[in-house]
Amino acid sequence: LSKVENEVQIEMISTIKSITILSEKSTLSDAEKKLFEKAHTPFFNTKAHFHVTLKIAPCVAHYFRLKQFLPSQTILREESNGSLIVEYGVSHLEEVDNLVKAWLPDIEIIEPQSYKDRFISELQNYLVKIHGGV
Repeated sequence: LSKVENEVQIEMISTIKSITILSEKSTLSDAEKKLFEKAHTPFFNTKAHFHVTLKIAPCVAHYFRLKQFLPSQTILREESNGSLIVEYGVSHLEEVDNLVKAWLPDIEIIEPQSYKDRFISELQNYLVKIHGGV
């Protein structure tokens, strides 16, 4: 962790070029501690926050009832067919991207539409790359 202009940042070890050891110590406020409880990945950003809504197929819904895959996971509702509508609060799409990929084909992005479009495009590009077309 580092503080730059009063903003707490998560640093990846590979990006640290030098370290200066100071005699004074810094502590996180309760509000800053609460922010980091919600951090899912190094892509976490304290300034940006939005929601990603996913539809979980009935055949794997029980896993999402049993386990909170990210700290911000909220089950919004269960559909009549047994599928779940789940929401995650994130600050960067990378926080939820691997979760979505891991549960394909039993997961669907509902919102934001821009993420859904980007994800579909990424899958189509992958299929073109490995099969020369869809």
